[in-house]
Amino acid sequence: MVGERFTGGMPRDRTDELTSGWLASILVGWGSDARTMVLAGPDPVELVAGSTIHVFTSQDPGAVPQSPSRNKKLLRQLLAWIHETVPGGSWMPVTGIDAQSGHFEQGVGVLNWSRSRAVKAGTRWGQLAIYELCDKELRVISCLTDGEASSTITGVAPRKWPAEASTASIDPAMIERWWDTYQQVWPLEG
Repeated sequence: MVGERFTGGMPRDRTDELTSGWLASILVGWGSDARTMVLAGPDPVELVAGSTIHVFTSQDPGAVPQSPSRNKKLLRQLLAWIHETVPGGSWMPVTGIDAQSGHFEQGVGVLNWSRSRAVKAGTRWGQLAIYELCDKELRVISCLTDGEASSTITGVAPRKWPAEASTASIDPAMIERWWDTYQQVWPLEG
């Protein structure tokens, strides 16, 4: 099996502490044509009715900051695993950005997985939680459960930020840098 399996503990109080920040994140993805799209945040793209996207990363497992080189290695392993596990066209590179601090983590979004399967993947990569995006909502789903469909929803926010919300913007140079990182660790189509 590609990649390292995370075996550290994941404290519940860290999930509770981080949920409000996760709900205020901007999620940026890249389609098969390498076109950038906002999945959650200001002015997100429309999702196909009834579809769900689960987003998870391999970076900073257990919410413990890693060196950039370690996170790059973990991203390479995640992309190799997803390429081996999931048919092309049903996943995309996705970066989550904390609009306040600028902290970002690079990962993947998978289309129409069950919540249980997505939580198991998040757990495999040492994540405290994953994102679940549907038509109108961004949900944070805890990975601290046994991976069953009853996984705890720790927070819900609108996928589209309200007009009165902070109008955080993302520097286009950062978006290009994130895409370049994906290309460096695993050359993607597009």
